[in-house]
Parts: sequence; C-alpha cells; structure tokens
Amino acid sequence: MKERLYISGPMTGHAHFNAPAFDEAERLLRDKGYTPVSPLQKERDAGVIFEGCTGKESLIEMGIQLTMQEIIMQDTEMLLECTGIFMLNEWETSKGATAEYAIARWAGLSARFQINSTNWVYFMPQVIGGFDERI
Repeated sequence: MKERLYISGPMTGHAHFNAPAFDEAERLLRDKGYTPVSPLQKERDAGVIFEGCTGKESLIEMGIQLTMQEIIMQDTEMLLECTGIFMLNEWETSKGATAEYAIARWAGLSARFQINSTNWVYFMPQVIGGFDERI
C-alpha cells in the first residue's frame, strides 16, 4: 500500500495561496510513489481558483462557503486519514501548518520536510533525536 502523505504549508499571505508549491509537492511525491493528499484539492473541486490571488483574500472573496472552523475540521479529518505529513518550506511561519504538524506528531504519523524542490528528509517519530533518510 502506498503511503498517504498530507501536504502542509503556508498559504495565507503567499501569492496564489502558495498553490504552486502545493502542486509541485503533489507531483514530486506522486513521482516518488506516494499518494499525496492536498488540502487545496477540496476547494478546487468546489470551484475555488487560487491562481491570481494575492493570498490575502477572505474566505467570502474566494467563494468559500465554509467557516474557518469547518475548514479546520475538514483538513484535520483529511490529515488523520493519512499515514504521514509532508511539510513545505516555511511551514513554521504558518499557524495552520504548525497546528497540523502538532496533530500529526500527536497522532504518531511520520513527518517529512521539504529541503528544496527535489530533496526531502524523513523523520521517524519513534526515534528520539530524529533519523534522516533521503527519499
């Protein structure tokens, strides 16, 4: 069974809500044999277009008919259906990505971190101090 990795990273304040970084991670993870899970996909399926946005638009301006609490619940459910989390660069600057990382670690999911567009680091949660493996 392919490992399902939830993609997490900063969105607010980034051009296009950082959709190009999420899309690139999704492509690269798929090419490496993983099943990527992107939180952007559910909005795209509902007709939301991220391209051309400044990253500062409100949910209403984006055409999203959910409250922030509803989005958090949906994203958390998606995350917990995965076997691991993949953290995009600058994830530490995002309240949402930081919360998703904490939930993933609490739930015992594996975590991987973007180094650049082609290298990834794997951290095994059961090893204190970390274990790096190039994927």
